[in-house]
Amino acid sequence: HPYLLHIMKLMSLSWTLSMVLATQQPPLSDLPLHVEEGGPTLAPSWKASVVWFSAGSSFGTAKGRLLYDAPRQRWRISATSRQTLFRPDDYLYIDELAKNISGPAGLNMNATIGTGANAVCKAFPRPYSDILSRSFLGGATKQGSKIVDGEPCDVWHASFQDPGPPASAMEISTCIAADDVPREHNISSSIGFKLVASQNFRFSNVTVGPLPDHEFESSEACRSRYPMPPCPSTAIESLDLYRVRSAREPNSVANRNLGDALGDMDFFCGIGGMDETQELQLDYDDPTGRYALGCAGQLVMGDRK
Repeated sequence: HPYLLHIMKLMSLSWTLSMVLATQQPPLSDLPLHVEEGGPTLAPSWKASVVWFSAGSSFGTAKGRLLYDAPRQRWRISATSRQTLFRPDDYLYIDELAKNISGPAGLNMNATIGTGANAVCKAFPRPYSDILSRSFLGGATKQGSKIVDGEPCDVWHASFQDPGPPASAMEISTCIAADDVPREHNISSSIGFKLVASQNFRFSNVTVGPLPDHEFESSEACRSRYPMPPCPSTAIESLDLYRVRSAREPNSVANRNLGDALGDMDFFCGIGGMDETQELQLDYDDPTGRYALGCAGQLVMGDRK
């Protein structure tokens, strides 16, 4: 499906936001389970149904569940969203798993796209970061109360300015219910291409308490099919591909993403535009390398020269 390229680029916005948060947050091991004095109290371990919205993109609204375990520094969000760009009945499943298990440059996060035999795993060498940006809430101030899906909660807000370089700003707004679990949680940061990266969560069906290890096991795709094997072919294929990019970048495809007309234009529309579009016709050796997503036209070119 051509939307795979769009989804990988979209997810990179989420991971870019997480990377910035990871570099700005102190290690969770240095923080109390209840946020620093002056901020809200958060339950250390819980699970809930989640509605997850990524603003500024065509990813739309995803529904699923979140597992959150601050004492053991791990979380998992699994969600499905409807994707109607190419067909009215397309759905996308994403499973993101983060565990602080291998240091700041280790594989502390992986993401699985799709289900069953079509699932693809991508592991990321990056620092662990808390999905709720828990460490920032120590500086939050209470700003009243409201009702979220029938449940009363207290609204807390925090904002930060980083002079950089590059300069960035971040805001967090969370509404904490009587069980110390958010019912609404919003994070935005002025990073990521030409948009304000934003993640918005609404939680329901909350269960507070310790979570078992099996809830945080890696997906089958990550356990047994990463990295992806090449497609079983030795033919030469020709593709018409596009790259939406800044005019400041060189005319090179080395270590850069490309997409077909629908895939890259969807990305272009989703983030509000770039400066120019580069069209290329490329011949490539099939089988593709480790950054290929499946076969039969499902190609994402990562670091091929």
